[in-house]
Amino acid sequence: MTRRVPFTDLASLKAWLGELRPADRIHTARLIADTKTRGELVQLANAEIYEHSRDHTTPETATHFGITDRAARRAISEHRKATGAEGKPPGRRKAAE
Repeated sequence: MTRRVPFTDLASLKAWLGELRPADRIHTARLIADTKTRGELVQLANAEIYEHSRDHTTPETATHFGITDRAARRAISEHRKATGAEGKPPGRRKAAE
């Protein structure tokens, strides 16, 4: 079961953090801001975008995630570079039989 996160942008993230106890707010904010954590989260996001792109065009993938085509292409490229992912090139569909 997937739950919707209580924030989708910086302002709502700050508001969500503001509802935490001070100690929890500090630890959570530092964890989110940590370079290693950021890198892991970027890889997670890139993998999700890449997987979606395997069955959809890049513009469809960008629209699905609410990002620009350029951001989608960058995420796909970074994922392929980081993992050596192979397979159907992103944004291409099988030829009609």
